[in-house]
Amino acid sequence: MRKTVIVMALSMASVFSVGIPAAWAFTCPILYEQCQQAIKQSKADAAVKQQVKQMCEDGIGLHKSGKHKESVEKLNEALGLLGKK
Repeated sequence: MRKTVIVMALSMASVFSVGIPAAWAFTCPILYEQCQQAIKQSKADAAVKQQVKQMCEDGIGLHKSGKHKESVEKLNEALGLLGKK
């Protein structure tokens, strides 16, 4: 019984560790589009908009290089500067 529980737990951990990065991969482009829209709609000053724009570009660059977790973090940080997340 104990062996079965351990095998099931390891199996579930394996499934989740594979699925999470895939979810991040699909999230990056959505967050990037949200960044672009937020910049257009923002009433922030030009310096803040430029900073956010650069962060968005950095975020999508991370996505393209396969660093999805870092991409999501960067894009969420950019949106946070405009009060969107």
